Amino acid sequence: MGQLIGGLLCLVLGFAVVAQIRSNERDTTFATARQDELVGVLSDLGQRSERLRGDLRDLEDTKARLERDAQGGTALEEARKRAATYGLLAGTVPAEGPGIELTVGDPRRGVRAVNLLDALEELRDAGAEVVQVNDVRAGVDSYFLDDRDGVRADGRALVPPYRFRAIGDPHTMTTALNIPGGLVRTLQAAGAEVSITPRAKVVVDAVRSP
Repeated sequence: MGQLIGGLLCLVLGFAVVAQIRSNERDTTFATARQDELVGVLSDLGQRSERLRGDLRDLEDTKARLERDAQGGTALEEARKRAATYGLLAGTVPAEGPGIELTVGDPRRGVRAVNLLDALEELRDAGAEVVQVNDVRAGVDSYFLDDRDGVRADGRALVPPYRFRAIGDPHTMTTALNIPGGLVRTLQAAGAEVSITPRAKVVVDAVRSP
């Protein structure tokens, strides 16, 4: 759009130059013209010049407005992207994307808070962008505590099986969880039944209060 306005400005200026050249070519004719004819020509040229100056002002105003609109639109789009990113990090907005579902069954009641915290940290280290544990949205300050009735996440009781829905690269997360001596082996040693299911679309619908 800026190029179009610039082109129009050049066109108007070019017209003014051509008009000046033509007026010079008519100088010899004007030398023999009557006074009333010269007055009419001068009046016509003055009106044309004023119209050209008005057109130039209008085009310059339009160009400036379009440039301001473009800058404002870019800033608005950038602000929206930042807001979306902050919302995901804070856990205040839902999310969906490729990822995995990590299911931890606990038939022997041997899984402890530290095991679930390890699972969350392993997922984050493997690139998980968004994580939900059962119906609790994990945030930067999430915590797990052992309770006489089981495990609590951010103060809310979790009922096994524990299901982690994590959005990120499925292959990277699956590989990280299955490394020898890693999370899966640790959970199995505690009597847990572990399954990892890669998914093309994982929906994280739990949100945290702002």
